[in-house]
Amino acid sequence: MQPIIVQSASRPTSRELRVLLAVVEAGSVREAAAEMGLSCRTIESHLDHLREKSGKRHIAQILLHYMQAGLIPEQDPDCAGQAGANDPSGRSKNS
Repeated sequence: MQPIIVQSASRPTSRELRVLLAVVEAGSVREAAAEMGLSCRTIESHLDHLREKSGKRHIAQILLHYMQAGLIPEQDPDCAGQAGANDPSGRSKNS
């Protein structure tokens, strides 16, 4: 597969990418907002910017788009599934 070339005008900011990854890892905008100390509206605003820049609608599509562009490293297969290792209270299931 050919890598996607992202033009500078459509390049996401580092903050937008951090928000995207936080939403993916947290599983929801609300959880990501709580973890980052931001409002849900701020998170949604960053996601809206990413939708405009990438031309994609869904979070998974945006994530894949920027992974293919090399702006987000692919997850190490040894770490797969660890994003959900915490229960809703924030405590590790291994504790």
